[in-house]
Amino acid sequence: MFSKLWTIALAMMPIAFMNAQESDTTDSLSGELIITHSRIPVSIKSGYKPVIVIDQEEIRREVTDDLSILLDRQVGLNVVSALSNPAKDKSIFLQGASGEFTLILIDGVPLTDPSGIGGTFDIRSISLSQIDKIEILKGGQSTLYGSDAIAGVINLITKSSYQDEIKGQINASIGSYSTYNVGANLNIPLSSRVNVGVDGSFAGSDGISEALDENNDGFDKDGFNRTAFSANVDWKLSDQITINPFLRSSSFDGDFDGGSFTDSEDTYTTDWLQTGLFAKYQSNKTTINATYSFNKTDRTFDTSFGISDFNGRFSNIDIYGHTPLSDQLDFTFGINQQSFKTVEEDPNIDDADANIFSPYASLAFRPSLSTLLELGVRFNNHSDYGSNFNYSLGASNWLSENVKIFAYWATSFKSPNLFQLFGQFGANPDLNPQTGQTLNAGLSFKDAGPFDLIDLSVFDRSVDNLIIFDFNDGFQNIPSQHDQGLEISLSSSSKQVQFGLSYAYLFGELDDLTGSDPVENLIRRPKHRINTSIGYKYRNNNQIRFSMKYAGEREDAFFNTTTFSTDMVTLESYWIGNLYGDYTLESPNVTFYGEVKNLFDTDFQEVAGFSTLGRNINVGLRLNF
Repeated sequence: MFSKLWTIALAMMPIAFMNAQESDTTDSLSGELIITHSRIPVSIKSGYKPVIVIDQEEIRREVTDDLSILLDRQVGLNVVSALSNPAKDKSIFLQGASGEFTLILIDGVPLTDPSGIGGTFDIRSISLSQIDKIEILKGGQSTLYGSDAIAGVINLITKSSYQDEIKGQINASIGSYSTYNVGANLNIPLSSRVNVGVDGSFAGSDGISEALDENNDGFDKDGFNRTAFSANVDWKLSDQITINPFLRSSSFDGDFDGGSFTDSEDTYTTDWLQTGLFAKYQSNKTTINATYSFNKTDRTFDTSFGISDFNGRFSNIDIYGHTPLSDQLDFTFGINQQSFKTVEEDPNIDDADANIFSPYASLAFRPSLSTLLELGVRFNNHSDYGSNFNYSLGASNWLSENVKIFAYWATSFKSPNLFQLFGQFGANPDLNPQTGQTLNAGLSFKDAGPFDLIDLSVFDRSVDNLIIFDFNDGFQNIPSQHDQGLEISLSSSSKQVQFGLSYAYLFGELDDLTGSDPVENLIRRPKHRINTSIGYKYRNNNQIRFSMKYAGEREDAFFNTTTFSTDMVTLESYWIGNLYGDYTLESPNVTFYGEVKNLFDTDFQEVAGFSTLGRNINVGLRLNF
């Protein structure tokens, strides 16, 4: 199947360029701008990278303020444990790749925890009340965003405080399992050039037992509490210069169990702080951006084995700019410095640190309004692993006013993180960096029969020197992992009715330690996934929306605490239905909303031996002023 899809995609590329001059229409290129694509605003309809944009309306429909549930609804994006106990850890799989290969950004700034496995950031620390929209780019993004972006990036774009009047919002909801969420944000214009924005929220739940109580032994509930706060200042020093200092923090306290089918009274705490400064210079033709950010993550696990602390520090300096070289040629350039450090509580253990210095650049060529070609390159110099280059090449073209073809090829890398090299469990200082190569290609159709938009894409990704964890030997490299996939999404909307449907197929193989016997490897990742929704809007944009999710069979491996061995199990497929509704009063501006999740009370497992939520209800209100 895949060879035929690649043949069609590649065969159509020459046709695309031959037709470049035939579709010079601004109508084809109109649409929302995406910032993450090339670090400069690019129309979503002219971009060549597979992209998902989650707007504010969709974010507001996630009534539990849970980022993992919102991400799990997107095509090609699977968040394991999103539907499990709210306190349970969440694992992101973007186009089948493990979470360490997806870089999380806030306003383009990386979120990295050097003390975590693979350096992954815990998305439970993020409150959706701070987020205005989300841009998800699939495929290797290392040329623009550096290490960790082998599978793609998820950019959380916060709400801007550029407003000329005091505005605010209060939001509150309650639901099943004693779940609650209370948040508020406020914009304050101090002058014509200075605005301040603040946001705070409290969320929590008594939850359910994280471990599956297979024998009805009466396992205790595992709940959580989270406090989140953010503040930013938008200061226009002049018509050309803007600075934006920011501060974000959260504290997450949760309970967790001892493993599959195993109850325990263990607890987990994460304190996260990010602070920094954005600066921007804008002339008639040239834009220069400078960013400094500092991340502090302190995690504590209190278990029957004792207390374990994991403390990570990450700083990022990024200076990048954009200038047109001609009417058809744009140049983007930048320099990035990243520093990683783990801080040990034990004075007998040395702190570990590393840094990466990376200049990068890209050239974008627009021979016509309907065609975009872009070449990118990045040089990486790692303090422990020396130097390497990453490259990317992308192209898109409207074959006609309603048909676009695109293709994107990129190389990426990910250095072993400090936990894998020097951590407390299974560390291996002799690990080699992981390198990736991804090819994405596809077609987009506008106004295709009853659908406003049809997107079809295929991808092929390989990761060499893959780092895995073995219970006996700890972290080690194996030759490679190879994943392929197909994604289709369809959407249509009218003034009152909106419909969406997506399907994702995934296939993956993992080499054994010798590299001679590849085995199928899709642990916790279904080969087949379907997401669909239909919404009806009535008076004053009030709406009712029904959605369904299907996940096919998956293999899982879990540690059996009785036999002290790893067992393989097949998790059954399942359908989940959700029903959402809201109603807005004109005066005061209050919206009442509610959702029934798992409407049909489906019994399923996302992770072997762990519980998932049954039917649950959440209701709330939102006041704008």
